[in-house]
Amino acid sequence: MIVFLARDGAQARLSVQGGIATQAATDPQDWAKMVAMLQAGGTFAVVSSKDSLTFDMPALPDLACN
Repeated sequence: MIVFLARDGAQARLSVQGGIATQAATDPQDWAKMVAMLQAGGTFAVVSSKDSLTFDMPALPDLACN
């Protein structure tokens, strides 16, 4: 499992199978939260049990992943 953590406290949990997180294996609400984070941009972290990364990204309002 990986978790997207936004600066405002929003969290999105994605299931990982074979090293890949897919929309089909993820709760639809969590997938929508992750997409919203990416569309809004800003600072967020991606955390797993083994590692974590922090991103500071521009907004991606046209991202179509739903």
